[in-house]
Amino acid sequence: MLAPYTGGSISIRVIYVPLTEGQFTTLQVYSGWDSISGKKIDIDSLEGSFDEKFMMRVVEMAYKLGFNRGEVPAGDSQWNKSVNVEVPQWYEYGSDMTKGDMLFAILYMMDKHDFDMVSCSYLKTKEEKRLWYINNFGWDTDTQAPIDLSDYRDSSAIYCAVEFNYNPDKAEYFESELDKALYLADKNYKLGTGEEFGSDEEKRLWLLENYSYDISSGEVIDKEIVDALIAYQKYMDENYTGERKCILFYLDNNDVPEMVATGSINDYQLFSYYNGSVVGYKDVMSPYWMYSFNYNERSGNLRVEEGGAGNHYRYVFYTLSDGNLNEAGYCDYQYDWDEDKTFLVINDTEVSKEEFEAFENQLGDTAKGESFGAYGSTVYSSVLSAYDALATAE
Repeated sequence: MLAPYTGGSISIRVIYVPLTEGQFTTLQVYSGWDSISGKKIDIDSLEGSFDEKFMMRVVEMAYKLGFNRGEVPAGDSQWNKSVNVEVPQWYEYGSDMTKGDMLFAILYMMDKHDFDMVSCSYLKTKEEKRLWYINNFGWDTDTQAPIDLSDYRDSSAIYCAVEFNYNPDKAEYFESELDKALYLADKNYKLGTGEEFGSDEEKRLWLLENYSYDISSGEVIDKEIVDALIAYQKYMDENYTGERKCILFYLDNNDVPEMVATGSINDYQLFSYYNGSVVGYKDVMSPYWMYSFNYNERSGNLRVEEGGAGNHYRYVFYTLSDGNLNEAGYCDYQYDWDEDKTFLVINDTEVSKEEFEAFENQLGDTAKGESFGAYGSTVYSSVLSAYDALATAE
């Protein structure tokens, strides 16, 4: 405490973190200390251990990473003479190691002890070491030459994942193709083509389509559900322009949702997914008329309320089963201003209020279930956002 301090107090908190032997060894390297041999890391001891071409590559990488700290005179090391950039003389480490310093420390620990600072463990096989050199230096020990990373975004990590099924971040092999795809997707690399993802939504759709994996929930979901979501989204993309909205809900008795979609304020349509195809029921949601609908979840029963000019409303009842939507009947409510009378009609036949209500009760159990309107806040801009809302509500 250099400044005078009166009338106050200071506290120091010490946190103990349990470390494995490998983690402790790695931590010591960051201070330039080799705890395995019990002495400081001596970079000069690397000279003569490697092919000159490889060391030129390491020196260039270290220089680019910030090896040159301050005004350190150039040394007369043969390594310095063999590279066309000015590289400072090797020096004793302080505690503030740069990335370039660390590159040599990483190499030192591998050369002297076969110790990998990523996994904090010792490598035992030639294959493990080869992958280690590829990942850290882009160098193939089999060919004694740098590898061509031009098709892998100049990333040795991507190269290891694609070509060797190896996760360099964890120093272990991927357990599944999905694990590999997720690792590469996180690096914006599409497995199989090497293309970039245009958006997070495109990435999510791609993982769903190819692996039935939903990054939103972190779970693998039923392929038939995935196929339906992909098909719905494709249909919307191909058939609706401008603002597109949709609702997903469970109408028939399975786990594949149905969809109501629109491309304009007056054009709503009901869809289901059956036998690998999107089935549309255009007549159900006729332009202008459709106002709202009610349904009992998974019952297959649907009641559509259509509203026209004046006091004229129609309730149409449908049943959905095995991809077929059938009309079960309809009833009209119409008020005649001239006669000051309400007409109640069932299937084109005028009926009494009691008959009308009985008909509604017979086919209208849907009225007691869920309902939503065409213009309400429950519509979504994409199939994925509609599915998220549906899955969250379960």
